This record gives sequence, structure tokens and C-alpha cells, in this order.
Amino acid sequence: MIDWISMGKFFANLRDKKEYTQHEVATFVEVSDRTIQNFEKGKKKTDFITIMNLCDLYEVEVSMLETFYKRSNNMIYQLKIYENSDKYKLKHAESIE
Repeated sequence: MIDWISMGKFFANLRDKKEYTQHEVATFVEVSDRTIQNFEKGKKKTDFITIMNLCDLYEVEVSMLETFYKRSNNMIYQLKIYENSDKYKLKHAESIE
């Protein structure tokens, strides 16, 4: 299970340190401002591709996100595979194989 509240706060802190606005982040990851706002407050979950794009934006190693998982699950497995694949830099991969 993912601790979405802590993950949202983590990305909000990174945004503040980089001095980005929520609008700038939303534009980079191609989601709405409201999506970023709700994700950072822990009110809304976000999809895997958005998380990967946020990692790219903030230059965060995907392995750091494992601290937000309360137990091992399929998402962790997908993160590890995706991090080591050629698809890592793609913004709109349809699926992870």
C-alpha cells in the first residue's frame, strides 16, 4: 500500500526547493494544476507515468520512492522494471511489460 499523503508532501517540498509553481509542474508532467494540487495535499492518487515524470523533473531516483510503500506490492515491482528499461524517459508509455 502506498502512503500517498507522505509522497505528496515529499514532492511538494521538492517543488518548493526548486521554486516551481504548481502550474509549471503540471505543464511539465502534462496534467492539470488541480491534479498536482490534490496530489501534493494527499487528496488524490496519481498514475504511474506522472510519478515517473515527477522523478525526472526533480531528478529523484525512483528507488527513493520505496520509502512510501507500506509493504511490497506490484507497483514496487513495476517501478524497478521501469527504472531499468529503455522506456524510463518516455512521458507516455502505454504499459509496462
